[in-house]
Amino acid sequence: MNDEQRLYPHKIYQKNRLLEEFKQMCGVDDKIISFNIIDFYSRRFNWYVVNKERWMFKEQIINNINECISVHSDEWRSFFEERRKQDFKELKDSIEYFGKERKTTNWSDKKNRREFHFHLLNLYQYYPHKAQIGIDGVIYRNFIDQGERLCYAKGELLTDTDKYGKYYIYPWINMTFVYKSGKNVNSLSAQENLLSNKESKNDIEYTTETDKNEKIKEMQDIETIALSQDKVYFNYLVPLVMGYPDPIVDKDIFNGSWKCNQETKYFLDDDTIKTLLIKLKYIICFPVYDAFVGSRLYGNFYGNVTIFFEKEDERDGFLEDKDKISRIEESLFLLIR
Repeated sequence: MNDEQRLYPHKIYQKNRLLEEFKQMCGVDDKIISFNIIDFYSRRFNWYVVNKERWMFKEQIINNINECISVHSDEWRSFFEERRKQDFKELKDSIEYFGKERKTTNWSDKKNRREFHFHLLNLYQYYPHKAQIGIDGVIYRNFIDQGERLCYAKGELLTDTDKYGKYYIYPWINMTFVYKSGKNVNSLSAQENLLSNKESKNDIEYTTETDKNEKIKEMQDIETIALSQDKVYFNYLVPLVMGYPDPIVDKDIFNGSWKCNQETKYFLDDDTIKTLLIKLKYIICFPVYDAFVGSRLYGNFYGNVTIFFEKEDERDGFLEDKDKISRIEESLFLLIR
């Protein structure tokens, strides 16, 4: 985030400013961290994570986005129509911005690039994610069901389809929930929607390894459906703003152009996203509560901080640093200011 953006009052800038402060205080600047917040009125999550290289768009990226809007005009039109129903003035202003002619715009002008970037982030931050799905949904469901103060949860994304069954983009997670009371709960938890089946469960608890293997068999028979058919958001805006690894150029991030798949063209196809996410399959989640008392957060569920790791031993080694974990838990209050 640049110095000017740190002064912007809009939530995505405000929360990323606080996240920067949080990461520095906790000594986790080098980690990939997301911070997502639930809207108390709509009961939907908003995603706020922005890759550090995506706080400004180069001219080529803007050209890629404009080409994508042109090639997939029907999908973008449908996306704008759905977002307009949310009835937020800022969001409507950004939809109107993208409805205007921009062919003659001088993108070498930093002011024009800044305006484009601002409106695109509005489309990203105001997208309403259902409270029961995704990693945030797994943590939120636990908060609702258990009725106990959750300290943190660790998880492994079950990406091996031969062993764990099929999914669209976001796999089931093997979670361990750690409570203030000292109790631990193990669960196989779905990120995606389940097909309508009263017998199916989003969260399948287990106790022993033998029990876990039996529950995996149960999980394999449960069919999930995509979080949304909205490819503009999940297959384009999210990979672009979050900075998913580029599918072709090693050590680069997605720049808004993906022409290898002639069918999806610009949009990353589901299989490509699944392959990229395998690189971040181990997680630690810290729930954020909405009230600060003494040196701890309490109250209602406010949001969720997730730290991503590529390797299991890296995640587990991180958890063994009790001082760091305690510092993170004590510093979560920074994020509710």
